[in-house]
Amino acid sequence: MNLLSSLFLFGLFFFLKGCFDRCENKTERIVFVLAVLLKIVGAFGVGFLYSSYYSGGDTFNYLHDLELLDSQSTDGFFFCEQPRAWFFVRLLYPIYQLSFSNYWVLAVNLSVMSFAATWFFYQELQRLGIKRWPARLALFFIPSVVFWTSGLMKETIAYAIINLIFVILLRVYRKATFLGAHLLEFVLLLVVLFYLKYYLFAPLLLVSILFFVGHFTKGFLSITQLVWTLSGVAFFVSITVSLLHPNMNFSFFLEALFNNYTRTLQHSSPEAIIPLSYDGSLLSFIANMPIALFTGFFRPLVFESWNWFSFLLSIENLCILILFGWFLLSTVKVPQFKNQMFLLLSVGFIVFLGIVLPIASPNYGSLVRYRVAYYPLFVLLVLQNFEYKKRV
Repeated sequence: MNLLSSLFLFGLFFFLKGCFDRCENKTERIVFVLAVLLKIVGAFGVGFLYSSYYSGGDTFNYLHDLELLDSQSTDGFFFCEQPRAWFFVRLLYPIYQLSFSNYWVLAVNLSVMSFAATWFFYQELQRLGIKRWPARLALFFIPSVVFWTSGLMKETIAYAIINLIFVILLRVYRKATFLGAHLLEFVLLLVVLFYLKYYLFAPLLLVSILFFVGHFTKGFLSITQLVWTLSGVAFFVSITVSLLHPNMNFSFFLEALFNNYTRTLQHSSPEAIIPLSYDGSLLSFIANMPIALFTGFFRPLVFESWNWFSFLLSIENLCILILFGWFLLSTVKVPQFKNQMFLLLSVGFIVFLGIVLPIASPNYGSLVRYRVAYYPLFVLLVLQNFEYKKRV
């Protein structure tokens, strides 16, 4: 197994070298190296944070179960009664074996693999017409995103899957085909995401299918017909998705949201609680939407911080809030992307998660981890519009 682990590491190294060699210029090579190094630092940072500050946590509980699997134990597992966490452990087990059965090597390998998926997404965004500096900053240099998508965490894998799904969408857009390898990759990624985080699977499946329908019917339908077609498809997909998991059924959605809301409050320290007032009703959900969306993008604010970690996060949020405020106070113009359908569906994905996740998990500490699914896209759109208006 040590030989296979060595070959795996060499394979990752030469893969990164190949990506580095294909960088277009010196600046892009510098960005590539810095981004890889930050992900590696993030992997060690997550481990040190959980070992010293939290004195344990999910990342080391995953390691515990991986070690028991490696020793062929039959009991003592942390996550065997939690289907999604257990699926994650089983998914990682082959990579764990190829990482010398070592926590730190595994953490670095996962970080590098997550980076690779993000780099592919970055390359596709260039072909879509996104300016380079907004894409680089949003995807590789937001501190909270870099940190919480590194190491032995479910977010590391989920973030990579989301980026790879967006890569497939954009490649289909460029090549106008959805056959063979693209179809297989798309289905496999969605299946894995469903078992990891179903609340990300549902909106991403809807966005993807709407994208494909809109793309392949372009030129055949009028605007009115396209709107009605997409509305019908959205309704059909929503009904289908609701059958896959009870929490995605609208009749149970608000109840599941409320259960997660109360469970999070019970296990949160007072200073980390997001001050919402949600009672599980539809009216309460609607009433909380504006503050939840603001929270999902910009909180905690500086005066809401309670320790050094939350203070650093609040500074990051403040920077994005200032840029967003500049955007709102300026003449609003839609960025000139080559694919406006992708832009609109991305906004829908961002807004949906930006509302639901703060309500489902009213804890600043957990929210900063969960929001990595949509936050880079949000920052990208803000910065891209900034760049666009600067050029006008």
